[in-house]
Formats: sequence, structure tokens, C-alpha cells
Amino acid sequence: MVVLAGSAGSGKTSVFRALLQEAGATSEILVGTEWSREVPYALLSQMWTRDPLPLTGTDAPLRDRLRMAERLLDELRTEQAKRIIVIDDVHLADPESLQVFSQMARRLDSTRVLLVVAAA
Repeated sequence: MVVLAGSAGSGKTSVFRALLQEAGATSEILVGTEWSREVPYALLSQMWTRDPLPLTGTDAPLRDRLRMAERLLDELRTEQAKRIIVIDDVHLADPESLQVFSQMARRLDSTRVLLVVAAA
């Protein structure tokens, strides 16, 4: 996992766009937004998965979020290609998605995934 921190206009977006261009990996950019911060799993729903994740509301127990992270990890472990997941403006993301990504990020060492997080 890599974290890019800097103020607006500091070039974070340019850095990860260059990384994606040079890496030769499957990539995707997820973006946190002010207006969707209150929508549970808004950020996570932007991520490509083979099977749809069971995204429920904030009433979902924390163990369900842990299961979502495990499910994503299981899927990522089976991928043969390198994959880069960029989360831009993570400081604007919804808490439910951040909980899933936080749990998942701790265990990415068993995958071919690089998680790049950009925040102001």
C-alpha cells in the first residue's frame, strides 16, 4: 500500500496516473466525493469485482464488513495479473467503505495488488 498526501493541486493525481500508465497492470481509480460521503459503500461500489458485493446499509454489523473484506481478498488472491487500485480523495469517502478497505489493506501481501491512496 502506498499513501500520497498533499494539498489540492500538489500533483497527486498526476503521480498515480503516471504510475498506472507505466505499470502494465490492470488498474482502476475509485474516487471519494463530498456528496456521497453519507451513502454507505459508495466508494466500494466503484470497485470492479467478479461477483457483486452484498452492499447493505449502515445497519450491517461490523462482521459483515469483515466478511466483505475477506471476500475481496479471496478474489484478489486468485487473480494472476497485477492490479493497481487507486483511491483518490480518500478523505471524502464513506466510513463503511473505509472500514472494508482498511481491513483488506492489512492483508494484501498475499495478492498481486498495489493499493494507492491519495488524500489532502
